[in-house]
Amino acid sequence: MAGQDHGGSGQPPSRINLSTSATDRLQKGSVSSILTEAFSGGHDWVSLARIIAGQLRSPGLDWRDLARGLEQVRQRGTISGANQLLDRVAILAMHLAAPGEEHIVQSASAEMLEACGPGCGPECMLRTVLPILRRQVPFDVATYAEYHYKSDRPEDPVLVQARFAVDGDDEFHWPARWLEVPSSLIAWAAGKQRWIVDIDDFFKERADAAALREHPVMREYTKRDITSFVVVRYMDGERLTATLTLGRRRGEAMQPFSRSDQNRLDALRLEAVLRRVCDGFEARTTALRQQIAALFRRGADPNAIAAETVRLLGTTYGWEYVAVFRVNRARGLFEVVAEHDPTGQLAVGLDYTQPLNAGMLGAVLRCGEPLNADNVRTHPPPFGYISSRDAQMSAMCFPVRIHHH
Repeated sequence: MAGQDHGGSGQPPSRINLSTSATDRLQKGSVSSILTEAFSGGHDWVSLARIIAGQLRSPGLDWRDLARGLEQVRQRGTISGANQLLDRVAILAMHLAAPGEEHIVQSASAEMLEACGPGCGPECMLRTVLPILRRQVPFDVATYAEYHYKSDRPEDPVLVQARFAVDGDDEFHWPARWLEVPSSLIAWAAGKQRWIVDIDDFFKERADAAALREHPVMREYTKRDITSFVVVRYMDGERLTATLTLGRRRGEAMQPFSRSDQNRLDALRLEAVLRRVCDGFEARTTALRQQIAALFRRGADPNAIAAETVRLLGTTYGWEYVAVFRVNRARGLFEVVAEHDPTGQLAVGLDYTQPLNAGMLGAVLRCGEPLNADNVRTHPPPFGYISSRDAQMSAMCFPVRIHHH
């Protein structure tokens, strides 16, 4: 690892100024301040990694404190080009830090962090990271999910979006892309004890979780016989932003998750990995937003804009169906403007119409706000949802307002 300070770019290695007083402050745990000062000077960054590694061998500095310090410096954004250098320092320090079992854990952590380099998409990161992680903490199922807050009010539920899931080596999709979770469970996932020995006991002990027992997502885990869970979190300040949830099947192959599994996961410093995965998905959303905005050129055909918009949304997010409907008040009907259907199995075509007071479209028109439904197969369906494909499980609908000047 030390030989990589000159490799690849052809540029001279970055330099770090590390004074004796700075080293003393590092020993006292003031990580973020010493790193900020160090990057402003002119000595080799390898020296900083070696000093950090030395501190990690002593009881005076916990690796989690170092991880938090690195993240604080990164979030400040005051050091130009510091991100890659911070990661190099962290990776080298992990390799140098400790022998034996701890060295194995830190090497795995470094290997996972290196797998999340520039140019690697978020799914590619997870496909590379999860087999490495499985060697350290065995699991059957893993799900990466992100959290979206409807408001800043603590009593409001939170929407959880599954981005990636695997069972063994096989990828699968949640039967519902979104899961509405009460804020009390978000607090649990952000808390100190984040493992579940047995999901049935968890539901019995927590009344706030009872409503999730029959949710399609929970039934998917039940179908796969997953009974024990542990959660790795990524916090953006005080807010839970993303999690990696690991699950184990009931049986003798693996024992249920316990505190020792959570401690080992904490030692692997997966927060940095989840941050990069989260940033990767956010970068994709930003690129999609820019692509759609670029379609709105002066003189552009509205139908062509609509067709390309639904195609981009469908292919980027892997949605089975995306459509834009026009509100034709003269006819009293919703009319299809454009739709995306990669399977060709739709029960409706471009000539489809729907009364303005019918279905989920009518509900959104009446309330003027976005609506989502976890399960559209209930009887009666939520918001009077009208299905266009047997495979449809969940739905979202947004009002689009056009302002004339």
